[in-house]
Amino acid sequence: MKIDRITQIFGMDLQKVSGSGKGPEKTDKPSRADSVSLSKKAKELSSTSDTESISRHVDALPDVRAEKVQAAKEKIASGYFNSPEFEDKLAEKLTKEFGF
Repeated sequence: MKIDRITQIFGMDLQKVSGSGKGPEKTDKPSRADSVSLSKKAKELSSTSDTESISRHVDALPDVRAEKVQAAKEKIASGYFNSPEFEDKLAEKLTKEFGF
């Protein structure tokens, strides 16, 4: 498979990275610390009692859903992921997701 126009698909510009390959270059500029700021709405959402309820619900969910794992194993064993049916479904979902 050949992928062309990747920058158009994702709407971004790629820049060539250059350097000596010996690690990051030193600059005279002091490094800035990372920072985070939350909107008023995000602060409201994080302070509600629903957050605690949702957190308890998520914590109660199992880490591994055995039925999903078994279904995936069966599809792998049957060769489903190499079938034209799967490839067509995947292509359709990707084109829909990226708006083609």
